[in-house]
Amino acid sequence: MRAKEYGKNRASKAKREKNASLA
Repeated sequence: MRAKEYGKNRASKAKREKNASLA
């Protein structure tokens, strides 16, 4: 896996979890 894709996936995962905790 490319580092760029890894960073993007990790960021989107964190955002999704943050949104879930706020909901």
